[in-house]
Amino acid sequence: MEQSLIAADLVVRRFSNKDLAQIRQPLIDVHADAYADAMDDEFNQRFPWFVDHWGGNPDLDCVIAFDSEEAVAFAYGAPSTAYREGWREQALPHRAETASSGSISRARATRFRSWIT
Repeated sequence: MEQSLIAADLVVRRFSNKDLAQIRQPLIDVHADAYADAMDDEFNQRFPWFVDHWGGNPDLDCVIAFDSEEAVAFAYGAPSTAYREGWREQALPHRAETASSGSISRARATRFRSWIT
């Protein structure tokens, strides 16, 4: 189900994981263009893996902005697996220096998860 929104000269379209075959390459192309000066970074080179990983999530939600027929920007996301806390070190960098990754309570993690959803 594709919905559209006109923003200035851009057309913003919404996609789901059912559209992955159609949107995979445009996402990779926009990312490569945005990070052209940093594509020697291994993390940036792994972007196709992230597209496939999140694209496999049945709850993927993606919007792509098009200038004519060219994809020029995107945003996507999907719910993570319950109790998966891969964000911990990024969200709480001060804890990474002094505590193991298992030291945050589930109650605190649940509160944090509710703030970002």
